[in-house]
Amino acid sequence: MKAGISVSVKKKGDKQSDITPEQQQAITEAIHFVQGLRKKGDNLKVMMSKLNEHDHKHPDGSDWSYDSLELFIHDHHL
Repeated sequence: MKAGISVSVKKKGDKQSDITPEQQQAITEAIHFVQGLRKKGDNLKVMMSKLNEHDHKHPDGSDWSYDSLELFIHDHHL
């Protein structure tokens, strides 16, 4: 075996990117809020309005839209 070979394992669908700790914290908070709303049984439109109403921004700092919330839920398997 050659010493220069390295192996990395990742889950299917994981994306490798440079995420700062602040961005990771924002993503974690958003996941927490969305999971709480999902447990209540809210649909996407209601979740989007509640997140915006309570000033919980998208991790990129913008307001939530229907499409951005749907993509966020899909990307994080919520």
